[in-house]
Amino acid sequence: KTLVIHSSFTKMLTVDVAVSAFLALLVLALTCVQMIGNIHSSDIEGLAYDVAVLPALIHPVLTLYFVPSYRSFVRACFALRKPPLSIAHRIGIHVPKMPN
Repeated sequence: KTLVIHSSFTKMLTVDVAVSAFLALLVLALTCVQMIGNIHSSDIEGLAYDVAVLPALIHPVLTLYFVPSYRSFVRACFALRKPPLSIAHRIGIHVPKMPN
């Protein structure tokens, strides 16, 4: 079980780093276009800021996609059910009702 969790975290971190690196290169390209091409546009500057914010929006989504225990917790919260307090196996105890 630990190996599966470790593998899911490794996949999540790998994809997160790849996405962050791609977006950093995109911001660098937008900056180079402005500096080398002598293009000064508030739209390009705004786009660079918008792209720079994307990792903060993408990281939680990647975490929920790749880590099953987090994903099941969030699903339980949105289903308005009581989420499990731990990922350990739960023990069910049946308490019969007392007759009237």
